Amino acid sequence: MAVEYLGLDESGNHKRLTIWWSGRLTSSKVWRGKSHTRVAPVGTRFVKIHLFARHGGGWFNNNNDAYFDALSFVHLPIDRDGDGIPNVKEVELGLNPDDAADAVLDLDGDGFSNIQEYTAGTGVNNVDDFPDLNIKAFYVDKTQIGEANEAVTLNWQTFGAETIEVFEGETLIHTESQANLAGWDGQLVVNPSVSTTYKLVIKDSEKSRENSLLVELKPRVNLPEWPEPLPEDHDFILDSLTLLADGSHYVSSKNDSYYFYQKADTTKTQKWQIDDLGQVHHKATLVNGLAIVGTTSTGQSKGKVVAIHPDGTIAWQYEADSSIKTKPIADTKGKTLYVVGYYGKVIALDAFSGTELWFYQIPEDNLIVVNAPALKEEAGVDGLVDLSNSQLIVRTTANNVFAIALDDRQDRIIWSKAF
Repeated sequence: MAVEYLGLDESGNHKRLTIWWSGRLTSSKVWRGKSHTRVAPVGTRFVKIHLFARHGGGWFNNNNDAYFDALSFVHLPIDRDGDGIPNVKEVELGLNPDDAADAVLDLDGDGFSNIQEYTAGTGVNNVDDFPDLNIKAFYVDKTQIGEANEAVTLNWQTFGAETIEVFEGETLIHTESQANLAGWDGQLVVNPSVSTTYKLVIKDSEKSRENSLLVELKPRVNLPEWPEPLPEDHDFILDSLTLLADGSHYVSSKNDSYYFYQKADTTKTQKWQIDDLGQVHHKATLVNGLAIVGTTSTGQSKGKVVAIHPDGTIAWQYEADSSIKTKPIADTKGKTLYVVGYYGKVIALDAFSGTELWFYQIPEDNLIVVNAPALKEEAGVDGLVDLSNSQLIVRTTANNVFAIALDDRQDRIIWSKAF
């Protein structure tokens, strides 16, 4: 067990360090060094560290007691300026233990701040020792666009990468390489035609890291001003109407068909239709270049989740054991879809293939769900989602609300409430 403290108090006086093991005094002496290491013997239940500061001719207690459980190592160094770097380390590096601002400086000029390197355990003053392969930032100048093919700039800041790859959905659209492993700032202008996910992948000779972000296509339209009515030869389900930026739209009808109408100049023409799909009672989820919908059948006994290409061909479909009246919800990475069945079955699907990742049946009698769930995501390390702290909020027609865990746990209900 090692305990680090400065050997001087704030007034420049030496300190006396006294140590007890399991209540027995083992050491008491004037301490002038920067560190003092003692190893507790096997069977020690706790260690107490007590410091006194000398003032004038005597010693006084400066209330700096600390207890350390020998069964779980604890290290509590003094950090006077609260910048995250202990005083003893700042003195060793020539930093000021009373100035928190020096934590964000870069002592060795390797592209990482002093606090980043101290936290990562790399050399704060060694230019050749720096944190591992890292995506410091991946962001976009705008996360929503109002029309297809509108220019969007992707920006990144990475470290330790030999190659950089940018994907639109699962398609590689850009790659770069360099021999210098120092910091790497770059950008790329893209022109998404639909809501899509961009993924940045960086690699060195041994590892890779990735991060993703979603750019959504949201039409800048004043809906009452659109003069063209829907065709009158179908009994449409207007809850399913999904407008694109150019005025084209997806819509379902009560005869179980799904249509795409394309706008050309001042007219709309039917581009394609899919028959016997089932009724769609919600707007399509537009992600990864696909329109994804859930369907319902007569009697609510069966349903499907269907992913449709822009040309009307089906990319994949998932057969559900009940109707799907709620809109599928995609995570911010565009990788996972969350769907809730009519009778409260929560399903997680791979957004690219439709493969079932997991499902969970909410354990409640007479449960019916017709409203789309809400997704609450928490950020994790390396730009990934922390599933252990993320949740899907589901509301039933009886106004019962459930928070469903997204990680792999046996009982996924985090909390529930009746309104």
